[in-house]
Amino acid sequence: MKKLSLLLALVVAGALVLAGCGGKSSGGGGGEVVDLGTIELKDYEFVPNQLDLKAGVTYKVTLKNTGTQVHDFTIEGTNYSKVVQPGATETLEFKLDKPGTYTIVCVQPGHKDLGMYFTTEVK
Repeated sequence: MKKLSLLLALVVAGALVLAGCGGKSSGGGGGEVVDLGTIELKDYEFVPNQLDLKAGVTYKVTLKNTGTQVHDFTIEGTNYSKVVQPGATETLEFKLDKPGTYTIVCVQPGHKDLGMYFTTEVK
C-alpha cells in the first residue's frame, strides 16, 4: 500500500512539474508570447514588411531603427505604438483580438506618404 501511495505521489508531482514547464510558443495561447523576431525601421520602410498573425495571440516584436530619423511602429486603430530613436532598439508586445486587415505605419510626419507602411491580415 505504501508503495502504491508513493508511486501515485510521484506521478502527481511529475505531472505538476510538466504542467509548470513551458516556454515561448510558436502557436500562441494559454498566455504565452510569440516572438516575431526583429523588424528593421529604415528610412521610409519596414524590413520585413509582412507578418503572419492570428487573432487572440500575444506577440512580441523587436524594433531596430537603422535609419537616421525617429521612426515608430504603430498599428492603426489600436493603442499599440512604439517610438524608436535612430540607432536604438525597442520591444513591443501586442494582441489583436479581432480578425481583419490592419495597417502598420510610421506616423512621424510625412513618413507614411513616403511609403513607410504595410498591411497585414489577422486570421
